[in-house]
Amino acid sequence: MNDFSDAAAEVTETIAWSIADVAGEATGLSAPIAILHLLRDIHGELGDFDDNAPPNPLFLSHGFTGARSPRTSQYMASRSVKNMGSTVLGTAGSLGSSVTQVDAAGILLHANATGSTLAHMKMLHDIAKRYPQSQTIQSWVRICLAAKTMKAGIRGTELAGAAIPVGAVGIATTIGASIARAGVRLKYGTVVSRVAMELHWRANVEMRLSGIGGRAQSQKANGPASAVFFEIFRRRSLTRLFGQYDVPSMIAEPGGWWALREKLLLM
Repeated sequence: MNDFSDAAAEVTETIAWSIADVAGEATGLSAPIAILHLLRDIHGELGDFDDNAPPNPLFLSHGFTGARSPRTSQYMASRSVKNMGSTVLGTAGSLGSSVTQVDAAGILLHANATGSTLAHMKMLHDIAKRYPQSQTIQSWVRICLAAKTMKAGIRGTELAGAAIPVGAVGIATTIGASIARAGVRLKYGTVVSRVAMELHWRANVEMRLSGIGGRAQSQKANGPASAVFFEIFRRRSLTRLFGQYDVPSMIAEPGGWWALREKLLLM
């Protein structure tokens, strides 16, 4: 299935479930429908999960062949678990909103994501300001900022839907966010993939230059590309309690670009 078909299927499914939610509220079956929705999402997450991070073509062209990417695969696995956890929390909030009229769990999730995204944008902008003469760095940061801007808009829309106790508003924001997510992947998927490859390779070179014998020893960024990589994966707010990701290892692994790509396209 191509990207357009995937996006169309995702939007169609979201609309169908939104209609089911309305029907459930009208007939008193909102709880069973929410649980069915939860089971569907978990099944889809398990079915789609693939911890194989394909190697960066720029690594292969420079002779990095046969190396594995265990830390990147670990990140992809943790991302799948986190998505399922968010789904469970979202379902709990949806069920609770039938009593409180406000989706408290949804407000918490989307507010945290929005705040973290805005912080990332501020730091990425600061990185770009430090290298005004480099058009390459400016273009990389510009794409990263575009992705973060779209995420902030989508999460802000979902935050409004969770906070306003009007069923029609929640349904409209859910459908709107789904269409926006699909549109982002269709329009920016290719360019984000290319930027992730280039940033990953440049970050790897920077980190190896900071070490001895061509091996990175530092746990901190050593240039603009590695600074962007570290910032994209920096945990803030509530998620900081779970510790930081092993960014140096992902930069060193051939598959690290795949995690960066997924992080940038995560809306």
